[in-house]
Amino acid sequence: MNKKVFNDYQLAAEQGNAQAQFELGKAYYKHEEYEQAIDWLREAALQGYIEAQFELGKVHYDREEYKQAINWLHKAAMQGYIEAKFELGKTYYEREKYEQAINWLREVAIQGYIEAQFYLGKVYCKIQNYKRAWKLWLQLANQGYTEAQFELGRERYRNSKNSNHYLKAARWLCKAVNQEHIGAQYYLGEAYFYGRGVTLNYNRALDLYTQADEQIEFAETNETEIDKKSEYDDYIIEEIKNKPKKNNDSEISELVKTLQYKQAVKWSELANKGDIEAKYHLGIAFNNGKGIFEYSARAFELLYEAAEMEYTKAQVDLGILYSKGKIASDGYSNAMYWWHQAASQNNYDALFQIGFAYYRKKNEKGELVQSDIKQAIDWWKKAANKGQREAQYRLGNIYYDGIKDKVGSIIVDSDKEKAVEFWQKAAEQGHLTAQYNLGVVVYRKPGATKDDEKKALEWFKKVAKYPDENAPLVISARYLLGTMYKNARGCVQNLQEARKWLDLVAKKVKKEVGNFPKNENDFLEVVLDENNIQKELITIVQISAQEALEDIAKLEEKEKSRQKLEKANTELENMMGLIAHKFRGSIQALHYNATHENQPSISLESLETMRGLFEIFGIISTSSENLSEKLLLDREGEGTVLATLEKSLSLALTDLLVEDNRNKILQHYIAYAKKNNSVDINVTSKQWRRKQEYLILWKQLQTQWQDTFMLSSKKLDWVQAHLFPLEINTFDNNKIHFEHHSITESILVIAMNEIILNAIKYYSIQENNTTVKLFWKIQPDFCIFLCENPYSENESKRADKGSNKGQSFLTMIADKLGGHFSTLVSQNNYIAEFKIPANLLIMEDI
Repeated sequence: MNKKVFNDYQLAAEQGNAQAQFELGKAYYKHEEYEQAIDWLREAALQGYIEAQFELGKVHYDREEYKQAINWLHKAAMQGYIEAKFELGKTYYEREKYEQAINWLREVAIQGYIEAQFYLGKVYCKIQNYKRAWKLWLQLANQGYTEAQFELGRERYRNSKNSNHYLKAARWLCKAVNQEHIGAQYYLGEAYFYGRGVTLNYNRALDLYTQADEQIEFAETNETEIDKKSEYDDYIIEEIKNKPKKNNDSEISELVKTLQYKQAVKWSELANKGDIEAKYHLGIAFNNGKGIFEYSARAFELLYEAAEMEYTKAQVDLGILYSKGKIASDGYSNAMYWWHQAASQNNYDALFQIGFAYYRKKNEKGELVQSDIKQAIDWWKKAANKGQREAQYRLGNIYYDGIKDKVGSIIVDSDKEKAVEFWQKAAEQGHLTAQYNLGVVVYRKPGATKDDEKKALEWFKKVAKYPDENAPLVISARYLLGTMYKNARGCVQNLQEARKWLDLVAKKVKKEVGNFPKNENDFLEVVLDENNIQKELITIVQISAQEALEDIAKLEEKEKSRQKLEKANTELENMMGLIAHKFRGSIQALHYNATHENQPSISLESLETMRGLFEIFGIISTSSENLSEKLLLDREGEGTVLATLEKSLSLALTDLLVEDNRNKILQHYIAYAKKNNSVDINVTSKQWRRKQEYLILWKQLQTQWQDTFMLSSKKLDWVQAHLFPLEINTFDNNKIHFEHHSITESILVIAMNEIILNAIKYYSIQENNTTVKLFWKIQPDFCIFLCENPYSENESKRADKGSNKGQSFLTMIADKLGGHFSTLVSQNNYIAEFKIPANLLIMEDI
């Protein structure tokens, strides 16, 4: 980051810009200024910036501050950030908290995250659920995932009980070794040394250990595993070196310039003894370890000797040397001879090379002449049938567009289905271009379905994760992957994921090649043109990645606006529902008073309560930011928390005891009738609703309860006699006062009324008639109203109980006041808690 950009980020970060704080934190971390990095990342993370939370978690983990790491990763994960979920699962695995690891890794694995599937297998191994681990790894291994192949091989090797188990282990280790996996090289070397699952072969064991040693400094394999195997490696090498030998010192001194001494000794010794594989490897080594295309006389001599001894790999590579024209003028005829020798032994690389020779046919002078496409196809089909992926890929290319001769006559008809079939086979073996082509073909398919696009997305993911970031196909796949996430093709729109891939493209192309692609259609015109892929593909990625990022920024702004509007609409909807809900008790009281000619004071109290509620709703809908200020001005008067509780309880019961709401408290009527021996003890709610005798009793109880409650001067006693025992704690605190029917009282009435209503409606009748507990707590920061009541899931699921809009509204009010509303199901209890900042209710310090 240059100085100007850094200063711009610094200024923006100090002004509270979360993205700038995030970028600044990353920059400091890159320069190993860890404390400043953590400070800025934390600033962004506290604003809810997901990537900052994720990075902060990783930073803390790197510093072995595991508690903080898990905390921040958890915050990012709870916002749906898939990489955070994966890192959290991996962290729990490494901290040996396997249950939590399984929960997080399974959630990510279900979404197709390959590394999560792999780590989930490792967790299952740790808890000795090998069957589930191997099932997961088998799926990944069959897709060519090297780490899964290694783990399958290693775990089967470790837990082998017979030769058949060792054989299966060796097969998977061989696949991982073909991908140059260090751990697999060590284990397979050990298998060859002892002859477990493979034929005992000391020089093959030595070869594998030596290969692993060469890579060990770049390894990411478990260090303990490497150290253990390295010691064993030295033991095996010494065992073999101590055998009788005759060294060709001049040969070794020449070879040691480019290879480790152990290799030089091993190959030279074994080659002198006539070992075919040793001659082959020594021949390759004499080409400076760079492959067979840099010809040297000694390399040719050794390869020729191995080829003469019918070692097929040497025959194939010797043929390639001849085909380059560096050995003899009649190189192509010699090349074909050796390839045919290897092909006769079913070497699929030889079959491919023969096909390639016909595809790019040359005369004896090495000049290209008319290709024999049909012969090429025949040989490539033979190779493809044996699993040679390059042959499969090239057959796909031929069939995709078909081939015509110079005058336009068709040599091969286009057959796109057959092309896709061959590409599929090559792609499943990890052929990068075949994977990319499959993605593009599906991406361009007219009328592509969601399933088609999903397949394209998966192929592009495979290519995009390829380690070589400069590969044109990788850059291209990352761009297409980003646009698919942006445009919701094959997936749910995910702007964060889109930005991640497009940022990689933007940074890579800006650094490596300059400008970007014009549009994605230009992209797709040349992706299947073999001649253009290397030269033009990066150039096609010019401005479009940057434009896509700009589009994403606009979409993110629109999404923020949409969410803001949606939140406002939801709040308004909840408020309207709550207005109807909270006024019902007062209106029922007015109605009852009017029809029963009771005291005017009851009607006056109801009207005053409604007026206070109207004032609250008016403030929230027009100037909610003033709500806290209104409470600060209302801290004196005759109103108390206990009196407000009684009013809230009275409003709740006045609402619930009318005929229209009797279904909402059905369980209470039945329990009361059973307790008073009015009905059979075994009567069910279904029978209560259907039998005429119970319906009559129900109506009588409803009328009776309404009358007795409205006329009672001791409402709390009535509740305990008819509904449930009630325990009221610390509501007599005299530090809190406010005006009657004021803003403070109205807010408390709304909160208490809603919570008490739910406690009554969802109360689970127990044999021992469990107590409902109400608490008023004063803490240094908050005043808390808490209700704890028996709970059953059956009661909560009934549709006639309510809409839950009241709870959403309580959350909104609490947030606007700087407080908090939460609910918790604990065993068989339901706990609701409403917090208000203490300074809004209490003048003096607590």
